[in-house]
Amino acid sequence: MKNQYELKIGLYLRSKITIFIVLLFMGLFINGCHLPRGGQAQPIDKWEVTQYFCLGDSINVSWNLQPGFDRRNCGKRCQSPSDCLAGTLCVDSVCTNRPLPPGSAVPPEGQCAPDTELTITSSEGTDLVSHTHDSSGSQSLTPSDSITFTANGGYQQPLRFYNEENKTATLVTPDTEPVQLRFPFICPIGWRSHDIGMDGPSVSEHVTIAGIQNTSGITIDLSGPNHSGQPIRLRPGEETAAFNGKLMGIWTAEIPPVFRVGLPPARCTATEIDNPYPDLSVALRLTCTAMN
Repeated sequence: MKNQYELKIGLYLRSKITIFIVLLFMGLFINGCHLPRGGQAQPIDKWEVTQYFCLGDSINVSWNLQPGFDRRNCGKRCQSPSDCLAGTLCVDSVCTNRPLPPGSAVPPEGQCAPDTELTITSSEGTDLVSHTHDSSGSQSLTPSDSITFTANGGYQQPLRFYNEENKTATLVTPDTEPVQLRFPFICPIGWRSHDIGMDGPSVSEHVTIAGIQNTSGITIDLSGPNHSGQPIRLRPGEETAAFNGKLMGIWTAEIPPVFRVGLPPARCTATEIDNPYPDLSVALRLTCTAMN
């Protein structure tokens, strides 16, 4: 009898535990299906500030909060990405050109982007733009000193706030810190070039280069605008005026083969890099040319 009683108790407890586990997983599943789509603030999609300027030069503050939206794809209904244009997504049964931040409204039919609101305030205490609903635009001004801009706002319907972001326009003076251009080593192609137009820094009309120093800790060959012919070879810490002039264009740097002797050879595989060559960098001293 005792064994039968213990067996019944064991079966009863096992059935209760099984029911509890089933209910627990059902609850997690239901809650997972109803997670809020809102959430943490996201970075502002794209806004730019001229990074270095000379006294008397204008700087530009621009924003484009909805890059990539294609009106041909605007609000088109879909069941899968194959129903949308190549390279676009099917989100909540609507075609869109990029993943929308959590909590953003998917563009409905007849509209090409969620409504936006943006305010950009300067460190001088003035609003450059105030609660604008223009998803793109620009403003120009002529500061008398370095100035910082703060941008914040959100998407509407439903309202979701951006992270507050700061960007500074620096007045070029003899004390301005040199600007670093970096050339990371990428397997298997070598050192990545630096495109001023894409990677920055952005500068105003009269900002120019007054000298470039090799800060890589190893001898490099440097190529860039304002100099034609063979690359300039720079020892560690060496400076050159060969590239003095406008800051623009594409720059490249590499360790000359003769100076790679003794370095472990870089080995590239599909998943990792063994013994990568060191990343390279140069420092640009900026100055201002006289205005005409």
